[in-house]
Amino acid sequence: MAEEKTLAEQAKEIVAKFDKEKEEVDKKVKEELASYMADTTMLANNKHEIYRYRQELVAIKLDHMTLSNTWNRRAIKVKSDIYIAYKMGTRKINPNASIAENHQLKPKNDFERGLYLDSDMRTMNYILQLIENQLEFIKDTLSNVTNMAYGMEYVIALQEYMSR
Repeated sequence: MAEEKTLAEQAKEIVAKFDKEKEEVDKKVKEELASYMADTTMLANNKHEIYRYRQELVAIKLDHMTLSNTWNRRAIKVKSDIYIAYKMGTRKINPNASIAENHQLKPKNDFERGLYLDSDMRTMNYILQLIENQLEFIKDTLSNVTNMAYGMEYVIALQEYMSR
């Protein structure tokens, strides 16, 4: 039976995956797609690449939106479970959890429960923020590639008009 990874391990994997993805996207847009804009004949011959890559970015955006939705649902469930456990004083000890998460407390009021809950949810919130930041990066890149496609069409149309 495979052991379940801790949130910290999952966060490290997500950071590594997103860093690699950012490098690949930056390289593709800056080095390959932007080079097509330097020459109109190269642009006309490779315009399909810009549209193809735009569709790839749409698929990546959908994957990240799905990932965000999954982690948000998971965070809501975990937060609810932890809050109820604090309210009832039934917070169980988890041998794989950090020291901050590994206690049996029954906080006296909602303020104390909120403090402990925020502490327990910090890694989950960090993962959610990572996903949202990557989603914004993909959305911005998609917007830039879309603008490149529109600019490409204008340049090609202008070139055809001037060649008449």
